[in-house]
Amino acid sequence: MRAAAEAVTSAYAVAVLRAVDDITWRRLNTAIREIEADPSWVSPRMLAPRDSPYSGCIVDPSVPDWMIFYRIVDKGAAVEIITIVDTGALGATLDPP
Repeated sequence: MRAAAEAVTSAYAVAVLRAVDDITWRRLNTAIREIEADPSWVSPRMLAPRDSPYSGCIVDPSVPDWMIFYRIVDKGAAVEIITIVDTGALGATLDPP
């Protein structure tokens, strides 16, 4: 059986996690743990468009109104959480931090 990947979270993603309410934090944290357990880009996950600032990232939309952008690194031993975007906020943007 394949070992789970370890999540390495960017400073920006950590700041987002610290700023959200407890319920959202738990939902996002659960999604990150699920990404660690299986980082593949099977549905509902998808690849970010190549013309996006997150080109090459996998997008996990499993938490309503949020998208987690990550990359598989170190030959699958880790996942790098690039950013977490609140898509439910008015004026939400996918511009990098």
